Amino acid sequence: MDGTIIVRGNFTSTGVNKTIVFRPGVNWITVYNMIANDGVGAPLQFYFQTGMTNGIAIDGVGATTAPAGMFTVIDYSNPANFASIKYSTTAQTSVVQPVVTSAVAVAATAVAVGNIVRITGRNTAGVLGVPVFGNYGVDMIVSVVAGNDYTLLGANNALATASGVAGTDGALQRIDISSVFYPANRIVTNISQAAGVITVATSVPHGMTVGQEVRFKIPADCGATISALLSASSANNYVSAIVTSVVANTGPLAGFGSVRFTIDIVGSGEVFTYPTSAQVGAGSQLPEMIPFGQDTAYSVSQNANILADATVNQGFVGITLRAGAARANNPAGQTGDVIFWKVGACFNSQEYA
Repeated sequence: MDGTIIVRGNFTSTGVNKTIVFRPGVNWITVYNMIANDGVGAPLQFYFQTGMTNGIAIDGVGATTAPAGMFTVIDYSNPANFASIKYSTTAQTSVVQPVVTSAVAVAATAVAVGNIVRITGRNTAGVLGVPVFGNYGVDMIVSVVAGNDYTLLGANNALATASGVAGTDGALQRIDISSVFYPANRIVTNISQAAGVITVATSVPHGMTVGQEVRFKIPADCGATISALLSASSANNYVSAIVTSVVANTGPLAGFGSVRFTIDIVGSGEVFTYPTSAQVGAGSQLPEMIPFGQDTAYSVSQNANILADATVNQGFVGITLRAGAARANNPAGQTGDVIFWKVGACFNSQEYA
């Protein structure tokens, strides 16, 4: 029918979630995993259309299931995409890679490795659980999902210092969109040095490129010497740094955006600590990285993009297919799977459910 738009395509799974950008808006999508089968030679099929909660998975003999989180419709014009449903948590450990225990089964929360989550406090029977200041409210990347436990951050961007407080009742919220506009500020979790080279780690992928210029807000509670080196002011001329390299992730975050970069400021033994819960509760700010421009001459010398600092609206409309080892629950499959998809926007939808 006139006005109905259909687009098709395929990809080879890398084992991480796959987002298909489709500007007209997704009314339905059909996905086939051509490698996976149920033993009778038929590929796995997945289907989703607006109005469905989760979509459905169809095996080779027609049996269907509806695992949560297989499909996530993304529409940057819809504020609901910035933060999904909150799920109750019962504990958070005081370690540099905090482990959060969910009161809800992991499958129901649809949170996976590589997702961005935010942990907040929660009232239970009118009583506020023990909060972890400095960790609560900070967007962090998930590195491990095991049982009902989520490990926040990876070895590459672990907190320099544990919070010092074990959290109790709280809430976990998946953040489907980290920022509409790029470049964006990031919370700094660690700053390390090797032979004077300073490496900065952020709580979520930073998106920086070589040649971009950044400033830092490093409170004295993070270490007076590192604060003086990176965020001291002289006649309001705040210290700026150039990104000299982007460091690839290792371990479970290897397939996701970099969480570390190096800068051109030379260190000389300054030590960074992440503010403890007590320090933040007493008024300490959190360490922050703020991008503000591009060193064109340096970028040219490094054959880097001289326009990488331009403010870019990253908004889009589309749908994300979840990947994972359990092929029957994940339309983006696992590494090496060949995935075919067909997505459409209808001229006329009649949805009365």
